Amino acid sequence: MKNDYLTRQRAVQNALINQGKMHGEQWTMDLVEIVLHQQFGWGYDRIKRLIDAVNAADTYYYPALDRSNQEQPIYQERIDSVLRDIVGDHQEFFPFKYRYPLISEARYDKPLKGKG
Repeated sequence: MKNDYLTRQRAVQNALINQGKMHGEQWTMDLVEIVLHQQFGWGYDRIKRLIDAVNAADTYYYPALDRSNQEQPIYQERIDSVLRDIVGDHQEFFPFKYRYPLISEARYDKPLKGKG
């Protein structure tokens, strides 16, 4: 039998983590929009297209963060592949696991709870 208190505590912790994530993302997007407008002359329409494209990329690449998704390492490598191409020889490349040390990896040595 599951411990209801621990289940509720985990839900509270997850909600707080998500709030922090959302605040961090909003702060970053606000600053990106300000810089694009003030330093690069971008207007609303161009910034909106960029933000929509970023949101679409977030939806596409999100499985890289989800350890319950068996394709997690594939999406992490897809991200790294694009970024490696961008970075090229300009600077040292830091792989996904280095950039996101708090992301748990999918495990294949035992089945996920409730699955299999």
